[in-house]
Amino acid sequence: MSSPLWIGLDAGGSHVHGLLGTATGDILSEVELPEGANPNFVGIEASAGLLEKAISGLWKEGEVCGIFAAVAGALTGEHSRRLETLLSARFSAPVRVGSDVVSVLEAAPELPEAAICILSGTGFSAFARTAYDAPLLRVRGWGGRFEQSASGYALGREILREALREDELRQGGGAEQSPSPLLQAVRRSLSLEDATPLTGALDRLLNMPIRDVATFARFAFDPSVCPSALQMRLVRDLAEEVSAAIDDLVCLSPVPIRSVLFSGGIATAVFPRLVSLLTERFSGFRFYLPSLTPAEGALRHARRLFSSSSLEITPHA
Repeated sequence: MSSPLWIGLDAGGSHVHGLLGTATGDILSEVELPEGANPNFVGIEASAGLLEKAISGLWKEGEVCGIFAAVAGALTGEHSRRLETLLSARFSAPVRVGSDVVSVLEAAPELPEAAICILSGTGFSAFARTAYDAPLLRVRGWGGRFEQSASGYALGREILREALREDELRQGGGAEQSPSPLLQAVRRSLSLEDATPLTGALDRLLNMPIRDVATFARFAFDPSVCPSALQMRLVRDLAEEVSAAIDDLVCLSPVPIRSVLFSGGIATAVFPRLVSLLTERFSGFRFYLPSLTPAEGALRHARRLFSSSSLEITPHA
């Protein structure tokens, strides 16, 4: 082996991004797959297949000395262990599978040792790192259908609710008024014909997968579509849930925590407005976005993981 190489994967609900890197931090190659690998959504076998495909695109026989895959949904049941078993049978290098929060924390090298990480994308979860070699604490992250306000699924669900309410009112009043930009945007996304009311597609909406419902969250932050009053309410609801998660983690932590890292499409979209609300409640706290990509964070963790003890995850209900 001329020099050791590592593979780091970031596998979320919508894509897989993998990197092959050296001990000095140089990135030699990368792979991107436009498919989600969360085993809660696609199942263990499909998740393992996508991870295997990404690793195969980066593989250097006899040179890769460790693989770390940060996978959304890895903490559910035995998912991480089962994925490790399946991938270890395919590749000669040691494989570890962990939560996507690990790659996010590693993607912020400037973050203090004790810090909170808020993940708000298709789903929502919150973690606290109390020390580099300590187990991570976790709250929330019960799965998309149980989220209240801080996930893409919850926001998308609220957008659909607003559209359904308007559609019912219009139908009851003879549909004389033109549909709002929000209702029009939802109808276009569903490819509904002009004569078909949104409520006529209710059976389709009720059976829509969590990831598909989450795609409607993009309308919540589009000022040309979403009324400002609705935007403000959604952001305030999101801030309330994030605040409750931060409070819980501060209470659980054995050391003081005053730093909060945000990641995920929802958190990034509302970061300035969210921070302005949170600073009113959390005086003296600092709020961050990652300076690296999650895949770069996964690669950083892969380099550390196979030369030191690994992080464990301690869930808290």
